Amino acid sequence: MGSRLNVIAFICILVNLLTNKLHAQDSMEIRIAPNYAMGGKCSELFQSVRYIPLETSKKCIIGRVRKLYVAKDNFIVYDDTRNQIVIFDRNGKYLSKINDLSGSSKIPAWDILFENISIDYVNNKIIVLPNYVHEKIRDIIFEFDFNGKLLAKRKFDVSNFGRSFASLGDDAFFIKYEQGGSLWKTLKKKYTFAVIKNGKVLSNILPCSEHPILENQDNLFVVNMVEKWAKGTQSVFFNQAYKDEIYEIDTGGVRKKYKLILPIEYSIPTDFLSNSIYNGKRLDTLIAHNKWVYGFDEIYGQDDILLLKYLNTENNNYNKYLRINFLNGMFYSFNFIEPDTLSYYLPVVSDVLVMANDKIYSALNTRDLMDAYSRNTFKKVYKENSSVPIISSINKLSNPVIVEITPKVDF
Repeated sequence: MGSRLNVIAFICILVNLLTNKLHAQDSMEIRIAPNYAMGGKCSELFQSVRYIPLETSKKCIIGRVRKLYVAKDNFIVYDDTRNQIVIFDRNGKYLSKINDLSGSSKIPAWDILFENISIDYVNNKIIVLPNYVHEKIRDIIFEFDFNGKLLAKRKFDVSNFGRSFASLGDDAFFIKYEQGGSLWKTLKKKYTFAVIKNGKVLSNILPCSEHPILENQDNLFVVNMVEKWAKGTQSVFFNQAYKDEIYEIDTGGVRKKYKLILPIEYSIPTDFLSNSIYNGKRLDTLIAHNKWVYGFDEIYGQDDILLLKYLNTENNNYNKYLRINFLNGMFYSFNFIEPDTLSYYLPVVSDVLVMANDKIYSALNTRDLMDAYSRNTFKKVYKENSSVPIISSINKLSNPVIVEITPKVDF
């Protein structure tokens, strides 16, 4: 029955996707219905699932993987509970960590050291901006190599370019203008974002919204800016709150625009920003209508594949990840995947998901892995006397495990 439903869903979605027109070389419409996403057994969708335990020792204990960055030779983990960036090789061996910025103030344990972290994949650099509470260095960008060595410290014009940025490689950044800054006023408040290099604006992107969100009423979340690494090039995907467009940005400006069309039950009203009846209660409205999608996050793309997480107020983060294949119109949700001998643990992903080249990466804490293994033994997933990877070498106090997924080409 499940297979039949998957086939029916696939046919419906295939028709929807393939009837979309590519309006221009840099613009694409995508119709997605999250409740009709495909599912199946791991071995049906994935070519391989590899588990990579991160080294566990006193020098590299990780509290939580808040962000995972995947470079050619490294896993870079941001652990916000311990105020550290920990660097491993691709086999999980510990290499180095960054847990101090010269000139930083002593801050309470519950405060954060890094306000912004971005990766220059072109030149193998980790770029960080300290938390605003560090007065002496709050407008200094620190650049480290992938061995944790400090390469440079540079002044960053936060008065004009704010504190939200993403690296585009080679000292170029995608930034959000600081509203109220002198440059923003000079531009007559026309633009929201820009591409800059060495402090100079290369291009302005997106006019300011006709209906700006009042911070004291509806400060739900900031713009999402996610880096992409592929074949020595770098771009950024981003999406604004309450908007259904995803933009891919490189040093030349807008490279591609995706417009996501959702079913009515997942769509916010078109007047959600402009209608005064929502003022001061947009968040309450989104909670009441918990299927409404108010944005997209963790966006990655390469060639004909787009990986994203849709944001609404429904419970469960991991079931909101969708992998979309434009070439054949297929997409699936990581929530609808069943365990088999290819993957001993499910879910195979957490709320941290990354796409690098043709693979997908996630980070699971060992407690979740071991609990999943225990649950799956009752489903008779495993053959008798089969050698179960990872379980024998970890315990519930071990560092997280990186999951490397290679999807099948057809999917």
